[in-house]
Amino acid sequence: MKKINLFYVTVFLLVISILGSGCNNQTKNDKTIKVGVILPFTGQLANYGVEIKKGIQLAKVDIGDNIKVIYTDSKGEPTTGANNIQKLININEVKYVIGDVSSPVTLAIAPVAARNKVFLICPGASSPKLQNINPFFARNYPSSVAESTESAKFLFSDKKITKAAVVYVNSEYGLGLLHLFTQTFEKLGGKIMLSEPYESGATNFRTIITKLRMEKVPAIYLGGNQKEMGHFVRQLKETNYNPVIVSNISFLEPDCLNIAGQAANGVIVPVAYYNPKDSLMQGSYLFAKKYFKKYGKEPSVVNAVGYDALMLIFKAIKNVGNNPQKVAEYVRSLKNYNGALGTLNFTKGEVSIPIVFKRVENGKVITIKKGI
Repeated sequence: MKKINLFYVTVFLLVISILGSGCNNQTKNDKTIKVGVILPFTGQLANYGVEIKKGIQLAKVDIGDNIKVIYTDSKGEPTTGANNIQKLININEVKYVIGDVSSPVTLAIAPVAARNKVFLICPGASSPKLQNINPFFARNYPSSVAESTESAKFLFSDKKITKAAVVYVNSEYGLGLLHLFTQTFEKLGGKIMLSEPYESGATNFRTIITKLRMEKVPAIYLGGNQKEMGHFVRQLKETNYNPVIVSNISFLEPDCLNIAGQAANGVIVPVAYYNPKDSLMQGSYLFAKKYFKKYGKEPSVVNAVGYDALMLIFKAIKNVGNNPQKVAEYVRSLKNYNGALGTLNFTKGEVSIPIVFKRVENGKVITIKKGI
């Protein structure tokens, strides 16, 4: 009889132990915060997604097991991005999402995030239409507002050029660049001679170049994606036609510079100030050291925004708790954040970073002027 009782007692204790262990594991899992990522890992914008992911992965290492990151491929397509965020919310039960670099994709997923009270932080899409789009949205790289308006001011005030053309990709991003540049340039007293769109993925720009040459356009604002712009300046150079060219940050990507080759020389680009070698910018400096140790090269702006995106979510949760609405409110008004990209200041979800102008010279990118 004693043996039977001892047997049942042993089994009972074992069951309690297993159940207790299961409860503990559940509690541990409950504390793990899920963050969804929607970025283009294939398609025209894949290089952005791949490089941003490297920054996110470094942030994940620094944070540890408190956060689980779930990656999805938007392919740079709005429909795919919208499907991805639905799956992340409904199946993976995420409350925080990083995405996208494509403006059309971000415009598609931002309303979905807001309806489901999910905080969406964007590491790259720059369409003006995203400004303060909803209270659950923020972006940690400046919109195209500063980039376009500063380009117009640079041509008109610094270069004393009063006539220009705009060549832009026919997308939300390109249309935003066109509108802001044109508005600022004309307000200053300049005249837009031509506005020429091209389709994403285009490789032949000879018809547009012929129009530009016929009109003897002295300056071009080139706004678009990296590969197309590489083909454009290469074909432009072949005609021995040399207008002043001011472009957007995508021009400095390897995909553009490799295609353009020597034709990239002289192109001017306004970008957010970023100097990972500046020891006074502690966040950038420390991030660069970590990145170099991991990948054996200096990080780019794209790597830095990926790191900051995840770290901003984590910092907000530590300060206000695991509540997407409070996290959104915290990030959207955060001041003096010492990030991988530099000192970040947010107002209504828009980040402010000083602008500098860079010029391509023999494969190198040099700073020529500080902007705002």
